[in-house]
Amino acid sequence: IRRLGDAEIAAVQRHVDAGGALVVAGATGTMDAEGGKREQDPLFTRSVGAVFCWQSNDWQPETT
Repeated sequence: IRRLGDAEIAAVQRHVDAGGALVVAGATGTMDAEGGKREQDPLFTRSVGAVFCWQSNDWQPETT
């Protein structure tokens, strides 16, 4: 999920800051809700809790 609005980012940060954990993959949260690129990845720069990133290539469904 590349596109996340400010309210969605804030909700995730509250969860992590309250002791929850977050596992993200690839470019999660690197764009705002309208598709604009964020200067920094907000999921890693503002949260104090456990945020884990699984780096991956862009996934595409297999064609059959």
